[in-house]
Amino acid sequence: MRLTALIMMFAAIVGCRAAETGASVVTSFLPIYCWAANVAGDKAQVDNLLPARADAHDYSFTPSDARRLNAARLVVVNGMEMEEWLGAWRRSASTADQKLVTISDAVPKDQLIEGNPHFWLDPQLACVAVSNIAASLKRIDPANAATYHSNALTYVMRLQKLDADVRDGLAGITNRALVTYHDAFPYFARRYNLDIVGVVEKVAGVNPTPRNLAALSRTIRERNVRAIFVPPNSASRLARRIADDLRVPVADLDTIEAGKLTPDAYEEAMRANLKSLQKVLK
Repeated sequence: MRLTALIMMFAAIVGCRAAETGASVVTSFLPIYCWAANVAGDKAQVDNLLPARADAHDYSFTPSDARRLNAARLVVVNGMEMEEWLGAWRRSASTADQKLVTISDAVPKDQLIEGNPHFWLDPQLACVAVSNIAASLKRIDPANAATYHSNALTYVMRLQKLDADVRDGLAGITNRALVTYHDAFPYFARRYNLDIVGVVEKVAGVNPTPRNLAALSRTIRERNVRAIFVPPNSASRLARRIADDLRVPVADLDTIEAGKLTPDAYEEAMRANLKSLQKVLK
C-alpha cells in the first residue's frame, strides 16, 4: 500500500475517533448552524435539521427528524415561536429539555421585540447567541472547552467587524426609509438607524387588505421610498405589481432564514444585504 494511502487511512481513523469523543449538535436553521459550526470547529459535529431551502416558519417535522434530535447531545434552536413544529418532539422525548438550548433566552429581554423572532439580523445580538452556544458546548464536552472558548472569541471578533462594516457602509445614507416584503427587519433597522416605514405582508402568508395597500402606496410616495425590498429570488407578484404601479424598483434583502449551509453563510448574506442597501439608498 502506498504511503499516501496509509496517511489518508490514518487521518480517517483519527477523524472518526474525534467525532466519537466530541459533541454532536443539531441546529434548527441557517444562522444558528453558522454560529454553532464556527464555535465547534473540528471538535464537534454540527448538522442542520432543515434542508438548505426549507422555510423555518412552517416546516413539516418528520419521524426521521425526531431520530436525529434524539441522537444529538445538543439541540440548538432560535425560540420565539420560530420552531413551533418541535413541540411534539419535546413532549415525547424524555431528554428533550435537557439537551435543548433556546438561544433567544440568553438575549436581554429589553433587546427583544415582542412577537418578532428575527434577532439574528443584529450582529451584536448574534454575539450573545454565540456565547450561549459556546457555554453549552463547554458544558457537555468539557474536554474541548478551551477550543470552544477560543473559537467563540475569534468568531465574535468577526461578527463585531461585520457590525462595524455594516454601520460604516450605511453611514453616509440620507434617505433611510425602507419598505420590506416581510416584517423581518426591525432588529436590523434598530441597530443601523434605518426606518421601516412599511411592510407588504405584515403577517407572513397573509395578503394585505386593499386599505393597507392604499396606505402603503401613500407612504411610498410621501417618503420617497427608493425600492421595495424582497428576499432574493422572490417570486412575489404582489410586490412587483406595487413596485410597477409606483415606479420604484424591487431589490433584494435577505432574511437569512435559509440558504447554503456553510459556516460563512451568515456573514456573506449580511454583507450582500449591505451592498443591496448601498446600491438602492445611495
